[in-house]
Amino acid sequence: VEQARKAMYLLFMRIDNLALPLDLQLKLFDHTVLPILCYGSEIWGFENLKIIENIHNEFLRKITKVRGSTPMYMLYAELGRYPVEIIIKSRMIGFWNRLITGKQSKLSFILYQTLYNHDKTFKWINYIKSIFTEIGRNDLWINQANINSRNMKVLVKSVLVDQNLQKWHSDLQNSQKGINYSIIKQAISLEKYLITVQRKYWQCLFKFRTENHKFPVETGRWNDIEYSERKCNLCNNHDVGDNFHYLLSCSYFSEERKTYLHRKYYTRPNILKFQELMATTNKPRLQNLCKFIKILMNKFSNV
Repeated sequence: VEQARKAMYLLFMRIDNLALPLDLQLKLFDHTVLPILCYGSEIWGFENLKIIENIHNEFLRKITKVRGSTPMYMLYAELGRYPVEIIIKSRMIGFWNRLITGKQSKLSFILYQTLYNHDKTFKWINYIKSIFTEIGRNDLWINQANINSRNMKVLVKSVLVDQNLQKWHSDLQNSQKGINYSIIKQAISLEKYLITVQRKYWQCLFKFRTENHKFPVETGRWNDIEYSERKCNLCNNHDVGDNFHYLLSCSYFSEERKTYLHRKYYTRPNILKFQELMATTNKPRLQNLCKFIKILMNKFSNV
């Protein structure tokens, strides 16, 4: 972690000096910092990985400039990321797979067989077994003597990614912020707007989508106000002051809305139109959307 943090700070300097696009920032992290974090993880991966994940999460928060309270399921979904734990587990299985399918005369194979047959408390072996249990493939562990494929790493990673996606959906349903977010996001993938428009535009949209603002729906949560009582105090609609309300229906911003949004979105607004607007990849439309969102957020910046 200490070495990875040094590499990460150096990467931050490069990002600032060269104004690198977001997708390239993520790619550079994967090729310069992540290899340091995961070095030798085939052996020590059974340990507590929280400090490893913290470095990854710190990087994502830094490049998007969001609050520390922003749920990771939002950051992972917007940026198309997965926990580092998945990479480490798949690497451990890949190493184990090469071990048991390699030459039986190798010292590593002999040592593994000795520990497998005699030492049932060995952490590494027990963790490998637990990974197969986690993905529901105990048969692979039980019949390991008959395994001749070296593609086990790909199989395990695929199942772990699918399970992570199921957990992501569960996280969305277990919080009010998640339920709201699920309206505009159905999968874990890098959003196109992050690479379509410049940072000065996408940053506002990113914060809007992940509720890094001070709308009543968010400040009411800080003050333990019932969701239905987090009303907009700028108009007489008596609606909850959430993203949908301010973007498409609040009369206070009607003139700005006409300036920056196509009329089809705010004429008889509904959730489907909101979803369509949030999913647009049209560059001029995205830029106008970001400009309008900046106006909305600036109005509440001093709350």
